[in-house]
Amino acid sequence: MEQRQEVFQRVRKHFTLMLAIKCLGSMLGQIGLWKTGESTLVLVVGLPLFIFLVGNYLIKIKLTEERAVKLSKYIPLLYCFLVLAVVGNIMSFLVKIGFFKV
Repeated sequence: MEQRQEVFQRVRKHFTLMLAIKCLGSMLGQIGLWKTGESTLVLVVGLPLFIFLVGNYLIKIKLTEERAVKLSKYIPLLYCFLVLAVVGNIMSFLVKIGFFKV
């Protein structure tokens, strides 16, 4: 039983970390849009905050010990998708601020 609780805490920690990284990537993408006048300051703060609050709420209500044990083997795959999403946000930011001449 303690092993399941440890797995649950580890998976919850990883999901919360992934959520925070995605929010920072989203904020960076929104800053790029804000610099070009395609977004507002409210979205720069509001969208990542919304993602974090909804994601944290879903982690609290949907993640159970049984699901955590099953999801623990997919954590490396989820990190791969997270890296792709954040790289996309960073590239969007760099293009919008004019780092790359398009």
